[in-house]
Amino acid sequence: MLQLKNSLYENRMGQDIPDNIPNTKLYPCWYPPYTDTDYFNLLAFNEKGQALIIEDLTANSAWGSWHLVNGVLEKGENPISAAQQKLLAFTGFQSDNWLYMGSFMLNNNKPDVNGHFFAAMGVKSTMNPHYFDSQICCIKWVSHKDLKYALIDGRIGIMSYAVTASLALLLSPQSPLIPMIK
Repeated sequence: MLQLKNSLYENRMGQDIPDNIPNTKLYPCWYPPYTDTDYFNLLAFNEKGQALIIEDLTANSAWGSWHLVNGVLEKGENPISAAQQKLLAFTGFQSDNWLYMGSFMLNNNKPDVNGHFFAAMGVKSTMNPHYFDSQICCIKWVSHKDLKYALIDGRIGIMSYAVTASLALLLSPQSPLIPMIK
């Protein structure tokens, strides 16, 4: 887990963390206050190091066609638990190896909107997905190189997905440092 500087979110350091939140070891020492707009994104990698992408098959994909597993948090919901549950329910994949990549405010004008970013390493299929509609989207595995090209050419057109993919490429222990695309 990444170490956080205590000064980064000093105004949140004194908050109580509820005892019933599982996986507190996987989450930073501060727990951002809940707002009705908190969300999470995650990028999953299989044992070969390929990234799981959800490709939009509809013609109305205005903001790129590649998406990541994501969700809006319910009141009191732990972001890592929500990400783990959504990955399993939506794709049927699970992982015991998670990388927390940070929690960030949406922007300076909305300091109460928190995005939480994760990577799931070495995911394995454990069940059939519950909420997956293959008429609207498909799951595909892409290489690190293809993921980098998608960041540049607009296939990943939603900024928070691009940030998640970029952080995963940068911080993942399985992600070798790849030279600039030529």
